[in-house]
Amino acid sequence: MNYRVPSLLLMGVAILAAPDVKAQLTCSPAPCVTSNIQVSPAAANITAAGMVLAASPVTSSQDLAITANYLVGMSYCYGAPGDSSTSSVFLSTDQGSLWSGGCQPPSGSDVGPQYDPIAAYDEFGNLFSGQLGSSGTAETVFLQELPAGSTLWGDFFPTLTYTDRTTADFFDFDFSGMAIDNNLPDPCIYVTAWELGRSLGTKFKTVSAIVVGHSCDGGSTWISQRVSKVIVAPNFAMYPRVTVSQTHTVTANWVEFGDGNSGKIYESSSTDSGNTWSTPTGVLSLRMTPESNCKNNPQVSRALPHTCVRMYYFPQLASTYFTSTGTAQTEAVFPSYNGANVAINYSVSSNGTTWSTPITLSGVSADQFEPCIATNPANTEMIGVAWLDTRNSPAGQPDTLYDAYGIASADGGTTWSPVYRLSSASGGTEVETEPDSQYLGDWTGCAWQNNIFYYAFPSTANGLDQVATIVGLNE
Repeated sequence: MNYRVPSLLLMGVAILAAPDVKAQLTCSPAPCVTSNIQVSPAAANITAAGMVLAASPVTSSQDLAITANYLVGMSYCYGAPGDSSTSSVFLSTDQGSLWSGGCQPPSGSDVGPQYDPIAAYDEFGNLFSGQLGSSGTAETVFLQELPAGSTLWGDFFPTLTYTDRTTADFFDFDFSGMAIDNNLPDPCIYVTAWELGRSLGTKFKTVSAIVVGHSCDGGSTWISQRVSKVIVAPNFAMYPRVTVSQTHTVTANWVEFGDGNSGKIYESSSTDSGNTWSTPTGVLSLRMTPESNCKNNPQVSRALPHTCVRMYYFPQLASTYFTSTGTAQTEAVFPSYNGANVAINYSVSSNGTTWSTPITLSGVSADQFEPCIATNPANTEMIGVAWLDTRNSPAGQPDTLYDAYGIASADGGTTWSPVYRLSSASGGTEVETEPDSQYLGDWTGCAWQNNIFYYAFPSTANGLDQVATIVGLNE
């Protein structure tokens, strides 16, 4: 077997894979589920989580990238405080047959690690991958580019700037997200994050806001726009995501939380490449679980039920395009507690302000978490949704095991396939603890390539380690 490790991925790691991986990541006739392929190395002190899966949209391309939070000994995968990273990039140029990569260098000197990686390909096959961080005084989200066909990464470059320093002292970004409009002569890149700060005046208060930055010249110049109001504690605006349709409408969603267990999903959209944005509107509601008794999870209302595994409640976004009418719609999937269990909800909007009543996709009364959604670029009415699911836990031991499950729609979400089990073996929810929480990663990644829906998720199925895993659904 051949292993290929790009020289720029410092602390590069060879990826273990079965000799017949090529056949395992494609399957026919549909419907069928591919074998599970281990992407990151397995070791008791390594945790791969918080995954983003990117697929090149170039016709017949087989390029895939998985970025993840990557902790060694539940600490930095690169360096030490002051010059560190917890981000990784794993690459495949043959649709998952061989993987290479490992720890991503830090984007700049900081007092803590760079983390929360993001990634997307543009229409030319160039990969943009990034992370939170700082360089000198510039706290921001950084990107670096891997040109199509190359193994040499470019330098990190900053994207976001704080949107107001006159009424609030913003000093931190968190929870970054990314999308690229590949339906333009020059692709536009969109990066979002939650900015945190203090109000100015005689009495400081914690404030938060959502910002989206865009670049339509390959990342050379950026414009940042605030898309939410400035929210004053105890309320917070957080967990943003962004998507772009084939009609070039950019949609940002985020969640506003206050006291209690309920939150509201807000939305703002832009039809001029991110230069101006609509007034933010509360469009959907969600509910978190009751507070848990978790000594190692300070966010007691954000734990997977019956465990101390940290989970976040926020929407993941995609956009469907109907070629027969030339219209687009935006989809969101998100977990919400219904009083008995956490279920995966799906909602759709055709105008950006009115959303359909959410339906439950997951289908059983177990707990589901970390959903993701993606549209097939080769058939833009085809949607895939996947999530982590505890339905196979033993009787009397709820939420002790989890698996990956998925579902697909060929008509823009009007009808759905059966729910498929994607993982070949269950993982356990007793995982190594990052300081202050058990850590399965907060989110997972999915993408379509060559008409197969791929899902990247953390697996603990070997009972010892937490690894990045990829599986495909041919529906």
